Amino acid sequence: MLITMSDKEIDRADFIRDICCHRLRRKDAAALLVKRLMNQYRQSGIEGLVSKRRAQVRTIGRNPVLD
Repeated sequence: MLITMSDKEIDRADFIRDICCHRLRRKDAAALLVKRLMNQYRQSGIEGLVSKRRAQVRTIGRNPVLD
């Protein structure tokens, strides 16, 4: 089976695999997440914490003929 993944999804899968294989502790993984969120906050303020997907129009289940 062929699975198409973005670079971000591949990085996330590697990250989870490292946790499952005990190469990375959950505590360390949480610290990395907090560090990433802090960097986003420092760069963009409160807007940096908002999901980038929020403004996207959802296409699943929509009929383009009816729109």
